[in-house]
Amino acid sequence: MTSPKEISVLIPTFRRPELLRRAITSCLNQTGLDPDRVEIVVVDNAPEASARIQIEALSTDAATVGLSLRYVHEPKPGISHARNAAIAHSSGAFIAFLDDDEAAAPSWLKALHDCMVEFRADAVLGPVAFEFDPALAADAAFLHWCYGRRWQGATGEAVDLAGMGNCMLRRSKLPADRPPFDPSFGLTGGEDLRLLMDLKARAGRVVWCAEAGVLEYCPPSRTSLSYILPRKLRHGQLYVRRLCWIRPIPLGTLIGRMIIGAGQCIILGAAGLVLWPFARTAAKKCLVKAALGTGKVAWFPIFASKAYGG
Repeated sequence: MTSPKEISVLIPTFRRPELLRRAITSCLNQTGLDPDRVEIVVVDNAPEASARIQIEALSTDAATVGLSLRYVHEPKPGISHARNAAIAHSSGAFIAFLDDDEAAAPSWLKALHDCMVEFRADAVLGPVAFEFDPALAADAAFLHWCYGRRWQGATGEAVDLAGMGNCMLRRSKLPADRPPFDPSFGLTGGEDLRLLMDLKARAGRVVWCAEAGVLEYCPPSRTSLSYILPRKLRHGQLYVRRLCWIRPIPLGTLIGRMIIGAGQCIILGAAGLVLWPFARTAAKKCLVKAALGTGKVAWFPIFASKAYGG
């Protein structure tokens, strides 16, 4: 049995072999930390265990730099199950999540760890920049507006809630009486937001680390409006749902959010259609905001759409 590590880097993956290789390689190239303190755990959520051979091949590279790289197969579909399996099969007091389509800067892990220790945080979030196909240069401004995690605060400042890609958690602050990530969110997403909200509700400290950047590759298939609009609709749904997670929300407040969403849907949707022939980027932004508004109206669980596991 291997000895416990101080830091565990957890990478859930689902059928992204080339991007996964890039993500793992970026972890092998981390600087400023003793490799003996770090482990990398990859959790394969594909039923056919397609990443196993790749991880076995990369284990040699990991051993060369003194890092532990382990493979875990979690066949039960859903991002919550993959994240929970990663935590269960790791040992670090500090848990860093990296998405399988992200590549970390060489100083990424040390920056997250140092920020966690210096500011006595329970969770640390870092910036996510996006990389797009060069052929999409004409839409670059719109795509960067749609994607990415941006925060204007300085390192150590309390941060608003965001996703789990590029995040470090303190293991001792995770719930011990249930899976950290709610399995009911496994196929729809939102499990990471739910965990961070629960952490903050228990007086957990969630801070920003401007130096801990990662770069996420966005394939052309995720740059069309047919992909972006349903994604933004889900974001609108989560915006309303999270108001109900920690404490009861007054009915008037809930109805108010839905009315605002309906206004966004109708007004900005119409504006997007009017602008489409003349100002394509402005039209797209209007339609994206209209999709967010639609999600605020159709936030009920019955309207939840599948985002993972297929």
